[in-house]
Amino acid sequence: MTGKTIVFDFGEVLFRTSAEELYRDRFRKQGRSEEELQHFLTSIFPDRERSHSNAGNLQDLIEEKARLHPEWADEIRAFGTEGEFPKFVRNIIPGMMDVLEELEQKGYRIVGLTNWHSDTYDILAGAFPEIMKHFDKVVVSGKIGMRKPDPEIFRHAQKEFGNPEASEVYYFDDKQRNTEAAQKTVGWKSFVFKGEETVRNALALTPKPF
Repeated sequence: MTGKTIVFDFGEVLFRTSAEELYRDRFRKQGRSEEELQHFLTSIFPDRERSHSNAGNLQDLIEEKARLHPEWADEIRAFGTEGEFPKFVRNIIPGMMDVLEELEQKGYRIVGLTNWHSDTYDILAGAFPEIMKHFDKVVVSGKIGMRKPDPEIFRHAQKEFGNPEASEVYYFDDKQRNTEAAQKTVGWKSFVFKGEETVRNALALTPKPF
């Protein structure tokens, strides 16, 4: 393949997400305290379990967790596909819609590589068609049973993307361990995402308007 291939992570690159904000809204409506919220988020349903995204479906993990903590079952299930999961995605990262449109106008191939559960990825894709229409292909951890920064997921993605020339692949992720693994494993030009300026500077796009 020739031409630039642009690889985007999703969470905190295209979409701002926050389980804490979702649950804070919910707990406040129920009259629960901040102390109860932090106990729930750190001891009952911590991030390491909510984000175990190479395990397949989030809903399966939620049901298992709800059985272990029946007194918190309603709150645990609120994060699921049949609950309030769409509220986990708070908004599109500012400026990234314009970036995607500019990349498409330049004829660059846009693909995705994300640690995301299989079932909730389907919800995400359905909720944001204006984002997803720009993507030629997306590799999702929950659909293939691998997770960044495992080197194998980068090798898998390289093949899925048609083995583009590594020097023509630009990868943007908010976690340095992922960018380092991609650079080491498949040789992609990798950048720790700090905002739309990261992409604009790396690809010499139109400067961000004031």
